[in-house]
Amino acid sequence: MNPSHLAGGTEVNTTGYAKVFLIPNTIDWYATQGQTITGPSTGNAAGGGTTGNATAIVFGTPGANWGVITGFSIIDNAGNMLIWDALTNSKTVNNGDPAPSFPANALQVTFS
Repeated sequence: MNPSHLAGGTEVNTTGYAKVFLIPNTIDWYATQGQTITGPSTGNAAGGGTTGNATAIVFGTPGANWGVITGFSIIDNAGNMLIWDALTNSKTVNNGDPAPSFPANALQVTFS
């Protein structure tokens, strides 16, 4: 089940999976207010705009079938879900597959 404003969704819970921790800075994420050293941003000075992951987000190597991944969420250290959505293309992750990842700038989020 995808996360939503009503529920947290169903998180993968099997061998090889672990949450990936990124710091909210302009090394791991593109700034929404202008350029960063590593890439462009489509943000604006009012604080809205689009950001994307400036570094690859790489999960663990599956040691069991993870099933079909259909959505994602971004949570803070306290466990509060801040951002969530369905993936454009779902992904089936099976035992022995390469570690699933979002290459740099593949996960983009727009604030308005």
